[in-house]
Amino acid sequence: MMKQQGYGKIINLSSTFSRSIIPNRSVYGGIKAGVSHLTEALAAEWAADGIRVNAIGPTAIRTPSRESLLQGEVLEKILSRIPLGRLAVSEDLIDATIYLSSAASDFVTGHTLFVDGGWIAAS
Repeated sequence: MMKQQGYGKIINLSSTFSRSIIPNRSVYGGIKAGVSHLTEALAAEWAADGIRVNAIGPTAIRTPSRESLLQGEVLEKILSRIPLGRLAVSEDLIDATIYLSSAASDFVTGHTLFVDGGWIAAS
């Protein structure tokens, strides 16, 4: 459908782990690195058809279902890697998704937008 209309946007979900080495998370990190690579490859393949392919790479996200996991030493360790000093919240990802799906990003393709409070920059 996107190819026929000559325009479309695909937003994949990657992770900061695609660019960070985290002990005991190698499989997850490898899979997310694959998502970022696929994003770049498809962006190159489909650009001529007007299809933009990007990804969002969040860090740890504060959600009600994860609240019990993100406490104490675990939370401190994660926050020590985030220069902005807080976890991501749903709105952070929503805003990034709105940007990548809007006309404001029409010249952006093949990019993983890290919504990470500076995690990647500091690693």
